[in-house]
Parts: sequence; structure tokens; C-alpha cells
Amino acid sequence: MTHHCTSIQLSILRNEVDSDTSLQSNMGATTLHLRSESKALEHRSALTPTTAKALIDAGYTVNVERSPVRIFDDSDFEKIGAKLVPEGSWPDVPAEHIIIGLKELPENDTFPLKHTHVQFAHCYKNQGGWEQVLSRFPRGKGTLLDLEFLAENGRRVAAFGYHAGFAGAALAVQAWNYQLQTGKADGMPGVKPYDNEDALIKKIKEDLAAGEKKTGRTPRALVIGMTNSNIRQFPHH
Repeated sequence: MTHHCTSIQLSILRNEVDSDTSLQSNMGATTLHLRSESKALEHRSALTPTTAKALIDAGYTVNVERSPVRIFDDSDFEKIGAKLVPEGSWPDVPAEHIIIGLKELPENDTFPLKHTHVQFAHCYKNQGGWEQVLSRFPRGKGTLLDLEFLAENGRRVAAFGYHAGFAGAALAVQAWNYQLQTGKADGMPGVKPYDNEDALIKKIKEDLAAGEKKTGRTPRALVIGMTNSNIRQFPHH
């Protein structure tokens, strides 16, 4: 919903890469390749310009695919020293390059995967097609570092946290106001990304005011998802 995108934590990525010497290039700095997301409606980015700059400063080479869908402009990465490369070029880069993405690869692709991929693969909970996805790695001698299962001291280190709950709570307020204004329990129109957090908050305040005018009250608490990290409480006015 907002431009606050999930970012791979620098320290975790460095630990994962550095712990496996087979991922290191003998020709110099390790090259990280940020691919353009191919999943429909996915505008988030696995790396932010800030994180990419930190990786470059730490000695990594960061190549960033041009992307018509990424929430950050291509120029934002170019300004911090990343090299822009063509969209969808990752299959043809050298095998030692590490491919970084956020969501899974297209389901209709079947060619062997020769690279190390860092992404949410959605394969380990019996999701449809998991066998075909995982089989691509041994066929190409590639490696999957699934973000869902990177852990430190028994806790996930790459997960959707504060802003996932933030956006979910915002959608809940919008749905609450929509139901009040229309009398419909479903059918809320789709929403589009906001330019920034302030724009989203402005819209939610408008929805809260409209709902309060209709009912004389505002929500006291919103429960989103199934974990405490995704529960936000709005004060009663």
C-alpha cells in the first residue's frame, strides 16, 4: 500500500552469502543481481536504494534490473552507484551472480536454475506446483535461499512486519467506512499504492472522520492477521 517496501536486512544477507564460500566469485567482489518482480500487482522491492548503497559500501557489486513496476525509480538505484541492467536479464548472467527477488518466479517457467536465488519461493507448505519449482534448482545446480526460512536464534529474520500490519490496518479502516457509507458487506473497490505514508494517513483520517460522522464513533481496535505483530490499536476520540 505504501512505499515502505520490504528490504532484505544487510547483516542477514551478508551472513548468508559469506557463510557459503561456494557463492563467492574467485574473480573479485560478489555480484548481487536485483531482478524486476514478475508477479502481478507486486510493486515492492527486495532491496531499497539505501540497502543497495550499504551493500556497495560493504564491497559488493549490485546490479539492478530496470523495472516498470518497482516502487522505486530506476534512477534511485543508479544515483547510489548500482549498475542498471535490462529487465528480465537475470537468466543470462554468470552463474556465480546471486539473484535477489521478493516473490516467486513465474509458474510457467520450467528451465533449470543455475544461480543462487534469494526470495520467498512459497514451496515448503505444499503450495501448488512446489515439486516443479524445487526441481529446477538441482537440474541447474542452483541454490534456493528462501527468505521465509532464514532464521537466527529460532526467529525469522526476514519477514513482513510493522508496515504489513500498518497497511492491513489502513485497509480495515477503509473497508469499515466503505461498509458504513454503502451498506454493503463486500464489493469494496480495489485500491492503488499511495505516493508515501503521509498520503495514506491523510486518506485514513478522512475515512475515520466520515465513519464517525455516520455513526458517532470510531473503531477502538483493529485485529489484523494471526500474530500480535499485526495488531494495531487506534485511540478512541
